[in-house]
Amino acid sequence: MKWSLQELEKYRESPLKLQETLDLTAVLKARDHTISDVSPVKVQGLITLDQALIIAHLDVQVTLTLPSTRSLVPVALPLAFSVDEIYTRQLTDLDEHTTAETVIYLEQDVLDLDQVLTDNILLQIPSKILTPAEAANEQEMPHGNDWQVISEADYQAQQAAKANQVDPRFAKLKGLLKSDDDQN
Repeated sequence: MKWSLQELEKYRESPLKLQETLDLTAVLKARDHTISDVSPVKVQGLITLDQALIIAHLDVQVTLTLPSTRSLVPVALPLAFSVDEIYTRQLTDLDEHTTAETVIYLEQDVLDLDQVLTDNILLQIPSKILTPAEAANEQEMPHGNDWQVISEADYQAQQAAKANQVDPRFAKLKGLLKSDDDQN
């Protein structure tokens, strides 16, 4: 989805309505190697021209297949989000809008929404991805022979318990210090 700024001038009076289905699989897999599959990206939206500004509002739907962050089992992750961006080709317009919103300066006379969609899809990937079974049993952590994953709260409790325990090798020294204090 690329347009030259001259092509977009045709839509100054009425906005350009978008309803596209894109295949961004190769680009997304190249940028994030954990992605194993990408459904076709459905995009609906408007591109509006307002003086020297190009305003894009896009609604995006896509499903990514990523490994679970706990077990590495493939998980289908549906994403639905909106992208609102403002572009300009004139540097003078940047000064007027910098306080209210971010205006992106177009270095070339081309508006490339494929790059915008790719960036925003990658930004929408959460840091924690679980299978439905893992999400239902979120309290149950993975474990195996002689190892287990524990939560941060459990780890803190273990560390506090260890801090209160006296090492048996130093137990006699503790009594030795008390007897010295009693003599003084």
